[in-house]
Amino acid sequence: SDPSRNCKGAVLFACLGVRVHPLAATLGASSAFTRTISSCLWGQVLTIGEPWAQAELATPYPDPDGGGTVALKDLGYLYVGLDDHWQNCTTICPNGTVVPSWAPYNGDYDYQCCHNADGTCEKNATTLPWYSDGTDGLEYGTPKWDTHRFPDVAGMVEKAHSLGLRAGWYMGNYQCAGGNSRGSGEAPWDLTRLVQGSVDAIKSYGFDSVKCDSGFFVCQNMSLWGQLLNQSGRPVMIENCHQGAEAPGLVADGRYDGNCTGLTPISDCPFNFWRTTGDPEPDWGTVMRELNSLRKVVNPFYGSGKRAGAPEFNADPPRSRPGGWAYPGTMVVGDGGDPVNGTMHGGMTKDENRVHFGGWCIVSSPLILAYNLSTPERRELVWDIITNKEAIQINQAWAGHPGSQVLAGIGSNNGTEVWTKPLGDSRTAVFIVNTAVDNHTSVDEADGGMKLAPCSDTSVSQDWVLSPGVHPGDGATTNIKSMAGRQGCWEITGVSAPHIIFSPHVPCVFRSCVAL
Repeated sequence: SDPSRNCKGAVLFACLGVRVHPLAATLGASSAFTRTISSCLWGQVLTIGEPWAQAELATPYPDPDGGGTVALKDLGYLYVGLDDHWQNCTTICPNGTVVPSWAPYNGDYDYQCCHNADGTCEKNATTLPWYSDGTDGLEYGTPKWDTHRFPDVAGMVEKAHSLGLRAGWYMGNYQCAGGNSRGSGEAPWDLTRLVQGSVDAIKSYGFDSVKCDSGFFVCQNMSLWGQLLNQSGRPVMIENCHQGAEAPGLVADGRYDGNCTGLTPISDCPFNFWRTTGDPEPDWGTVMRELNSLRKVVNPFYGSGKRAGAPEFNADPPRSRPGGWAYPGTMVVGDGGDPVNGTMHGGMTKDENRVHFGGWCIVSSPLILAYNLSTPERRELVWDIITNKEAIQINQAWAGHPGSQVLAGIGSNNGTEVWTKPLGDSRTAVFIVNTAVDNHTSVDEADGGMKLAPCSDTSVSQDWVLSPGVHPGDGATTNIKSMAGRQGCWEITGVSAPHIIFSPHVPCVFRSCVAL
């Protein structure tokens, strides 16, 4: 088993990873991977002749942290993957017309139905299966590709490898799930053979990761995937994208994940990371809702985000740890809105994007980028955020805990939260975010050289990017801030968290505050 990967997936996407903690152990059902960061690029599915996602990850741009240039892959964004729309989802209309899966309709590349004259969909059309049932000369369970869009899958994977990237694939598809429904005269699908066919294809093409979604039941049993991938001999990172299902400690789904607990030194779960909640959208409310799936105290301003019956994943001891990491959804940093005349309009503000990235970093979430990397306006909006080396170092650090919410409902507007993550050597990363509709808040001075205060664009100590050469814990107390609007601050200090006392409401010690 390869101990060097951990990521997540996404229509055409890119995922990358970097080894931080070499963990050579093997999980009970899946390869053991170290903590990595990853980038997954949503976008229109393109042919292998237009591999812009791969090139963007390897393309250097100006480094916000001093002179020179930096590429995303230099920072650990190493996986480039393919999500939905790869499969052959051909539709046969009642009149015999064939609608190929690659055919756009009014500029939309989503899979198409047979359209009537009024634009509605014909109900009696047939969608061909995109898994072989063994009657077409292929091995049972072989995934069927749309060879018009993807004429050379092995070449696409090899291109990623040639750029120093790792290639990922997507199973459990939503877009043409109906293509694999079985008629009354057909035998039901054999799940084990479908998974085996998928694993054989992953190994044959040389993919390095797989995202298992819940759209089609091929990904229902994560233990089976872990078992067959391990037996294949190819180290493959596994993402459990079941919107919070089949998670460690979720008893109701134990039959599909081997009743894993996530509490062993290297996670005993048959996947390398799992999604804790539903689909993300590029707006502030969604970001806060997604974080609710990892909060100790759910933020009342936003939806719960937590799956019924789910435990507190980042409690003490945490279920998110090396070998199996929790992530509150694909990041929407830089997504949403539209570029107009070289400027982004709509979507989240710069400050909200900073808070979003900071929130995912403080909980050790795999970092999946979901914006179109080929759009310069989007890149320029968030480049200094997604390349922030100090925030990434905090995300990557492991000192026994992934990070968690420790204070909630503080500040003059009762909407400020404090999250912490231990960095080792008595160092603690602190994330302070104003979540309330009221953007103005004040919090008192605190012990230990830390200050909870509104973020300020005039404060030298609240720079988002630290000075070149400064690293977490080498002496300076540094805030990484979001200035206006929704306010988020990082603070890195040499004082260990148990000695830091906060007010104003009820004096309390981190991790033992009566409010939590």
